[in-house]
Amino acid sequence: MRTTGSVATTPAVRLLTRAFHAGVEAADPGLVLVGRLPPVPSGRLLLIAVGKAAEGMAAAALAHYRKAGIEPEGILIAPGLKEARDGGIRHLPGGHPQPDRDSQCAGAAVLELLASAGQDDLVLCLISGGASALMVAPDGVSLEEYAALNRELLISGADINRINTVRRKLCRLKGGGLALAAAPARVVALVLSDVVGDDPAVIASGPTVADPDSPEDALAVLDTYGVGSSTIRNRLNLLAGTQRPAPARTSTEVVGSSRLSLAAAQAELQAHGWPVRLLADDVTGDSAAAAEWHARVVKDLLGSGERCALLSGGETTVTVPAGGRGLGGPNSHFVLSLALQLWDEPRVTALAADTDGIDGACAAAGGFLSRDLFAAADRAEAQDALERCDSGGFLQRHGHALVTGPTGTNVNDLRIMLVED
Repeated sequence: MRTTGSVATTPAVRLLTRAFHAGVEAADPGLVLVGRLPPVPSGRLLLIAVGKAAEGMAAAALAHYRKAGIEPEGILIAPGLKEARDGGIRHLPGGHPQPDRDSQCAGAAVLELLASAGQDDLVLCLISGGASALMVAPDGVSLEEYAALNRELLISGADINRINTVRRKLCRLKGGGLALAAAPARVVALVLSDVVGDDPAVIASGPTVADPDSPEDALAVLDTYGVGSSTIRNRLNLLAGTQRPAPARTSTEVVGSSRLSLAAAQAELQAHGWPVRLLADDVTGDSAAAAEWHARVVKDLLGSGERCALLSGGETTVTVPAGGRGLGGPNSHFVLSLALQLWDEPRVTALAADTDGIDGACAAAGGFLSRDLFAAADRAEAQDALERCDSGGFLQRHGHALVTGPTGTNVNDLRIMLVED
């Protein structure tokens, strides 16, 4: 993985970058499948790989089965793919982070394939973060209405659990819909988690597991965040009192998560002589509030004179103000919020980045805090950028953006802080 466009490489920044890369590499989509692929069925093997890690997961599965003389049929859906065919596998693009016509075409192709599945067939689903947008089959609403709701939810400040409470009701493939469409075939889903808690019903909106909540729950989410058109609400009201049936002959296993990345980053830091404290692997909520909490821990360490590396994982959110936004996402917002809490403190170097290489509305994975940022930037400019949700633009202008490009995996965010004594 190549890193470009980042701050001048001081020893602390180089170590942060190595630790981040170690975390990403630990979530390699091929490695997480070792020893977990199911045996060959008596009927057909149908492969559906979808998400930001779909290419790596599919490559590992195809190598495994082709070595055994088996050629699976199936569909691979990932961002930026060109339509192509690899043996029996169709390659299809999908939209991300917003579902688009490609996403709808991909969803239709999956449903068409599953309609042919028989009793003796096995449907192997390799699912990773991003699949919710990459593969859609809007149910009772148009693609345009579905996509507009998705945009509203993503900038509302709602967490992924609440977002998926709504999305599962409005797509034929979510909330167990994919597994139901595959009946009577057996379904095995191997999932690389990009959500806090690793709940299979939340990852990719749970295409192979039962929907745990109701249309009434979805309406409550819309009310809480003040989103949703009358068409969306009418559809949910029509569904009120109903529940999609749970899929049968289906197993779902989470094969990788942020814990892998945190452990690898910790090992890298310890190998370079740093004592490490894992703060939490499940940080959620507002990015600025999370930064405030991290800053309090850092200040306690600075006061005690303790040298320590702090680690945390999870997925925070940003509520975008009316009138639009600049560049950036939850990780750059965290970095800039942390910088404002610790302004002019030279003993702290920090990184926050998304393991998929893309932080919200930005080409960067996230960014750095270093003493060089305080020397190069003005505090008032930093405060203004934070209020306008232009944290990514600010870090980019001052050479503190972390640009990796898409990493081919996705296990949430990784935050690392080095506190010197």
